Amino acid sequence: MYFINPQRTLCHVIEDMETGKAPNPCGSKARKIDLLNHQEGRPHKLLPEKPVDIRLCKHCEKGIVWMREV
Repeated sequence: MYFINPQRTLCHVIEDMETGKAPNPCGSKARKIDLLNHQEGRPHKLLPEKPVDIRLCKHCEKGIVWMREV
């Protein structure tokens, strides 16, 4: 899952769906209301795929590489 920052300039990976936290070293968090809406099946701002027009956070990229190596 992914979420976009409020400025719609960066996309972040959600590593933990309970907290909405992105992987280290990023540490950004999705908004709690968006996580609750997703859990209740309502329209939400969490995305199953990264939008093609918004780049992925460099820290999330590093986190993804690290998770694959473990």
